[in-house]
Amino acid sequence: MSQPDRPRLELTLVRHGETAWNAVRRIQGSIEIGLNPTGQAQAAAIAQALARRHADHPGGRFHRLISSDQIRAAQTAAAIAEATGLELTFDPQLRERRYGVFEGHAYDEIESRWPEDWARWQNRDPAWGPPEGETLSGFDARVRGWLDRTAAESGQPGSVTGEPFRVIAVTHGGVLDMAFRRAAGLTLLAPRQHQTLNAARNVLALANDTWEVVVWADTDHLTQPADDL
Repeated sequence: MSQPDRPRLELTLVRHGETAWNAVRRIQGSIEIGLNPTGQAQAAAIAQALARRHADHPGGRFHRLISSDQIRAAQTAAAIAEATGLELTFDPQLRERRYGVFEGHAYDEIESRWPEDWARWQNRDPAWGPPEGETLSGFDARVRGWLDRTAAESGQPGSVTGEPFRVIAVTHGGVLDMAFRRAAGLTLLAPRQHQTLNAARNVLALANDTWEVVVWADTDHLTQPADDL
């Protein structure tokens, strides 16, 4: 029996910690909003969880830490960098989808003020984008392009251990949605039934040019007592 192909890339995706606008379901998009106290605690928790993996497992050490340059992601990534000792780099391709005129508004306000655009948004129309915003298909292409570039830049597993190149990327809910769809083989029109939780651990693996979902929406680190982190 042939052995399954070992992944050459393991990608840990982390959505930023909670912001005040997340808590009240207000669209952020490209607007710069920092973490609220809950988000800061979440960032510390995911940082410590990843630091444990980085330090305790010789075959599981991370090689690279990348983040969206938006402040909510950058603050989360800074906590991870401090806890792991990894150098932090920023990539604007990991930014959230641009929501144009929707930004700064709550969901009920959007439905009331732009009912036709609201309907196309909820129907996941790939060709639609909010006025002055980014289309869903364009956003998907941006995320897919980032995944392809990261795969190309990440090299091969270690010649001795056969371990994959391990990357942490701190980003946003929309980016996680597109990445999950790529790995799970879901179309843009498929209803979103997967969660994109603040400060959760999500892991994708790439083997033989095929992505797969390994872990998704893991929040065990957010419910552990502080002394266990």
